[in-house]
Amino acid sequence: MRDMAIDDRTLTAMSEWERMDLLQRLVRMQSAPPLMTPRTRLLRRWLLRSLVGACLALMIWIPVLAAELPMQYRAGHWKSAWVGFDVALLCSLGATAWALWRRRQIVVLFAMVSGTLIGADAWFDVLTSSTSADLARSLGLALVLEFPMAIGFFVLAHRLLRLVVLAARASLGVGAPSTLRRTPIFGVATSQDSAA
Repeated sequence: MRDMAIDDRTLTAMSEWERMDLLQRLVRMQSAPPLMTPRTRLLRRWLLRSLVGACLALMIWIPVLAAELPMQYRAGHWKSAWVGFDVALLCSLGATAWALWRRRQIVVLFAMVSGTLIGADAWFDVLTSSTSADLARSLGLALVLEFPMAIGFFVLAHRLLRLVVLAARASLGVGAPSTLRRTPIFGVATSQDSAA
């Protein structure tokens, strides 16, 4: 094997097209992402099996729950549950605002959590309404404010994640995938991704 060193002077002498071609060839030569170790592969398999098991268990549990739960139930700690939920929602919205203000990538995670909590809040407000006035108020609030906010947070998270992937792929000289759903977890396809 011959000793071939590429120094900064050699790279500077190359045209932009030659550097981009070199970068793309180096990316294609990468057989596996650096984080895909035997331990992470094992963890991934364990997580996938756990998720499939949880889905199967829920498919059995949901009909049982639907058949056995009473139509009405008097709950203990009702006030604590709702106040605690709203405190969690406040923290999530505050964290999302902070991350957006500071332009931090963690805003994607916070936006997903905020959207989920707002959607859950609307869902349970509507379904636990005890009077028709409560139902009308909860339904109106859900349709006008809460569900649009939740959708807005999901769209924000999706768009920001897509922008990060596009920027990372552009820096590697790799074209953009057609959708985020088709983007490999590490942003660049490997032999393992094409087999899946």
